[in-house]
Amino acid sequence: MLELFKRSPKAFALAVGLHLLLIGFMLVGVDWLVKPQVYHPPVEVVQAKVIDDKQLKAQAASAQKQKQAEKAKQKAEEKAAQDKAQREQREREQKKQQEQERQRQAEEQKKQAAEAQADAQAQAKREAEKRKLDEQKKVQAEVEAKKKAEAQKKAEAEKKAKADAEKKAKAEAEKKAKAEAEKQAKAEAERKRKAAEEADRKRREAELQQALEAEQNSHAINAFAAEVGQRVTGNWIRPPGSDMGLTCRLRIRLSDRGTVLAVQLLQSSGNGPFDRSAEAAVWKSDPLPPPPAGLREINFTFEPDA
Repeated sequence: MLELFKRSPKAFALAVGLHLLLIGFMLVGVDWLVKPQVYHPPVEVVQAKVIDDKQLKAQAASAQKQKQAEKAKQKAEEKAAQDKAQREQREREQKKQQEQERQRQAEEQKKQAAEAQADAQAQAKREAEKRKLDEQKKVQAEVEAKKKAEAQKKAEAEKKAKADAEKKAKAEAEKKAKAEAEKQAKAEAERKRKAAEEADRKRREAELQQALEAEQNSHAINAFAAEVGQRVTGNWIRPPGSDMGLTCRLRIRLSDRGTVLAVQLLQSSGNGPFDRSAEAAVWKSDPLPPPPAGLREINFTFEPDA
């Protein structure tokens, strides 16, 4: 209503006055059935248009809608302006960020270029130093190679002179040694001839002696082996279930008095109990007769069924 008064103060005052006039008529009890008489005032009366309450409410509602519409429009305009300002702010910030990024990239590129230039300068410096060092090494190597070649040439000359001297001395020594060797060879040949004759004589005598001793030893060993075989066979107990005709070969180690020190199976009969019974018979025959002089081991074939 305040907004309506602000927009149309005259209309608002006229409407209020009419409402007050109607209220006054109602209070004084005007008879509306009596035909009113026309009264002509002496002064000119301002004619006012009567507006009923519904029309006022409609106008107020229309004014309220218009006000709301204006407020909505104003809010929309304010929002649009705010959105525009925000968009412009974002665009300015985006441009600012883009500019900062461009500056950062430019600085980074500048930094990289400076680093690359510094690296290139350092590399060039290292390469120059390396070339200088290589050149110095090359010169030094050439000097050392020259010295080495001269030293080698000198050494070869000295070696050749020494070799010539040694060759000459060797030739003289060989000549002298050859003459001495020929003399010694003749003497050695004579000595060898005599030694060979003496050795041949001694060999024939030794062979004859060995033959005699071997024959004697063979008889003694055979006799001793036969005696050992008889004694072992006499002390042998046949294992149950062993076949006839089984044989095994044994090695007996003895003391000089005939004491059995060890028994070894050299060749099995193929029957374990038989082999073990033969070894037991040897131990049972201990002590055996004293062996021939120098004999400490005897190999014999155990044949109990022979």
